[in-house]
Amino acid sequence: MASGNATLGKNAEPPQSERAPPLSSDEPDRFAKLALSYPDLLDHEEQRLWKLISECGFLWKGNYGGPNKEWQWRLDRSTLRWDELRIHWEAFRNVARGVYGERPRGDIGAGSLPFVPAGASLAERAGKAEIGDRTRP
Repeated sequence: MASGNATLGKNAEPPQSERAPPLSSDEPDRFAKLALSYPDLLDHEEQRLWKLISECGFLWKGNYGGPNKEWQWRLDRSTLRWDELRIHWEAFRNVARGVYGERPRGDIGAGSLPFVPAGASLAERAGKAEIGDRTRP
């Protein structure tokens, strides 16, 4: 008879109690689980993304409380609205990266705004309009 220590064969799987928990295949789920459990492991860009997510009351179950009856929530797996995070994941990522649509933030110039003619610089445009003037030259 064999003693109490058994070795696993080449293709044998370890018992369920020794297996690592399965990782979610969804990027938003993996990210939120990491951020909730190990926020110190986030790099700078991930910290910006987590700040947006954690401060967005829409993504969290909570209640109206306090003297001003403001929406309050706590950061916890049970209070995160996972379905809404998955739906809006790309938008949160883009905002954290400074990208809106296809144009990076800071890449705004003449012609990119509806009221600035393509041939005019923003400085030229600002000089033509008077304060309070609602018309666009």
